[in-house]
Amino acid sequence: MTVYTLYKNGNIHTMDHDMPKADSVVVGDGRFAYVGTENGARAFAHEKGGFDKEVDLGGRLLLPGFNDSHLHLLHFAKGMANVNLVGVKSMAELKARMKKALAGRKTGDNEWLVGEGWNHDYFEDEKRFPNYRDLDEISDNVPIMVMRACFHIGALNSAALKIIGINKETAPSFGELIGVLENG
Repeated sequence: MTVYTLYKNGNIHTMDHDMPKADSVVVGDGRFAYVGTENGARAFAHEKGGFDKEVDLGGRLLLPGFNDSHLHLLHFAKGMANVNLVGVKSMAELKARMKKALAGRKTGDNEWLVGEGWNHDYFEDEKRFPNYRDLDEISDNVPIMVMRACFHIGALNSAALKIIGINKETAPSFGELIGVLENG
């Protein structure tokens, strides 16, 4: 048997062009069973055997469920443990945030230090990607990776490059996926 709840006296935005607003809805089995006026909701309930519960929304806003169509949940969760580089305005600020995070960490040196969210387009000093030289200034023995805001570009320090086996000899095998500096 379906349990019905009436939500009445609301400012309900339906997201339906034919009926953009309503003041009442009926929910049953986790779904909207009726959307419209309170009188219409009561008529619907009468046909279905009544309501089990009524909720007065007091004029408050009610919106249909939200769906995030592009959340990478695992990445989002991992990002909570990473260094926030959103809004850095220079290479110097990027390095400073990473150094501060490294100094404050409670883990061993072999655990990666990861930062994310920088955008070189906003840098006020040099408008370029970080490279291993920049990140080696933070540490050349703790593996470090910094990911750009788009998450399509990342930079690694020497320790990280060594761990994953990228060097002058192996870099060409990755084609254009790896940017190579003037020294190879």
